[in-house]
Amino acid sequence: RSHSTMALVRDRYGAKLATGYLGVGAVILTTGVVTDSVAATVLAGLVGLLVLGSITGTTTLATLRFLERRTAAIADGELDTRVETTRSDEFGRTAESVERMRQTLADRIEAAERAREEAEAAREEADEIATRHQAIAERYAETMAAAATGDLSQRVDVTTVDATEETRAMEV
Repeated sequence: RSHSTMALVRDRYGAKLATGYLGVGAVILTTGVVTDSVAATVLAGLVGLLVLGSITGTTTLATLRFLERRTAAIADGELDTRVETTRSDEFGRTAESVERMRQTLADRIEAAERAREEAEAAREEADEIATRHQAIAERYAETMAAAATGDLSQRVDVTTVDATEETRAMEV
């Protein structure tokens, strides 16, 4: 049972605060019972709450500043900025979520860049095919124009045109 209580305190920020407040309450109660002095009890309460506030406030602000710096770097495009923490409470889970989001974003950008490169290669290949087909069409047009003027000796050898155009394409 104590293991599950410790896990609860470790995994929940609210449980950490509640434990701190219970500790301060115990110190205040003990001070009041032992000293039987209202002034000492009030002073113990103020000191305890100041210490608790300082500790929790400092760790909370430090964690928030850490997350702020990391998320700002990621927002600025620095997707190699890792968000790692040893915390297992809500702040730790938030950091883990930001890290998963960073990795997912980096993966998607990488996939989009690969798709763009593949599309560019396909476009270049399509341009080459279009150029070859244009050359064949021009040869047919020349042959047809010659035939229209009565010169029926002209022929288009498609295999020669393809080989010639491939040779020209390789030279470029």
